[in-house]
Amino acid sequence: MSLDFKKEEFTVEYLTPQGEKQVFPLELRTDPLTGDTGTVFRTPSPFASLRYRPDPEAASALVQRSVELGCPFCSDSLEKTATRFPAEFWPEGIIARGQARVFPNRDLFHTPYSAVLILGTEHYVEPRGFTPEVLVAGLEAAQIYFRQADRNPPGAPYQTVNWNYFPPAGGSIIHPHLQLLAGAFPTNRYRRLLEASRAYEREHGTNYWSRLIAAEKALGERYIGHTGTVCWLSPFVPRGRMWDVMGIVEGGITLGASSAQHLKDLAVGIIKILAFIQDQGQFSFNLSLFSAVAGDGSVWGLCHIMPRTTTPPIGMSDCSYLDTLLAHASTAIFPEQIAQELREYFR
Repeated sequence: MSLDFKKEEFTVEYLTPQGEKQVFPLELRTDPLTGDTGTVFRTPSPFASLRYRPDPEAASALVQRSVELGCPFCSDSLEKTATRFPAEFWPEGIIARGQARVFPNRDLFHTPYSAVLILGTEHYVEPRGFTPEVLVAGLEAAQIYFRQADRNPPGAPYQTVNWNYFPPAGGSIIHPHLQLLAGAFPTNRYRRLLEASRAYEREHGTNYWSRLIAAEKALGERYIGHTGTVCWLSPFVPRGRMWDVMGIVEGGITLGASSAQHLKDLAVGIIKILAFIQDQGQFSFNLSLFSAVAGDGSVWGLCHIMPRTTTPPIGMSDCSYLDTLLAHASTAIFPEQIAQELREYFR
């Protein structure tokens, strides 16, 4: 049975102030797993190219401002500002792996286990500047934290690694750092993915993610490439206003059980996508890595990345009621176009 990549076409019409008729086709796409819908502009509106145009001066201005304000994550401040784990959780207080550091998040408690992961000592690293070694060390430190969290009753099987890079993506500190979340309950999207994947497996007797990879490779429209055991796709129904990319960790291996090679496969793919983001003129992004769940092979590990932007002159966000209240993605760039451009980075 093939997957149903469902599309419906619509048009929007209006008259310009000069009386000229404008017609713009849209596609309403339906996700074959969850049934979530999203709109893709078949022909971008005349405002889309202006609205999401990169601002080359914005990144340097934000970095300079962050230096003036002072950074709690730089080496000379971290020892004074970082919170510590209780001795029964981690005797050394801070988890260290290479230059990566993990310590409790003292401000935002999204789940029972919330921690901050510092990737290194450099205050500013441009998207192209991250190396596999830096990202692997960070993922290994996250592994240690998640294993410790899961040992504590009632356990923490639902684990995500999250990255708000720069203020347009919700980051409050420029110094490269990620958020680690774990607990006995999944967050909403995690739950929806689990429920839909389990339902698909019950109904069809096969793993959805395995079937998706096979279908996308056969179609060749949104398949980008592999980095070892990780398959990278441009989602049929994007979640970002510009575009986004999804990596699927084959085999249902949890983050805690992943080998060094698995983590390197992830890191290499992430780095290729960050290079593409910078080459597109963007400098901000969100990343979430959903771990597979031990004992449940229906959901495989997922890494989702999307660029984020604000628009001059007043700094308009690319996130609106569509995202926050209606949960309806509206994307200005075709996923198939992004996949075609990104393939060059995976050759």
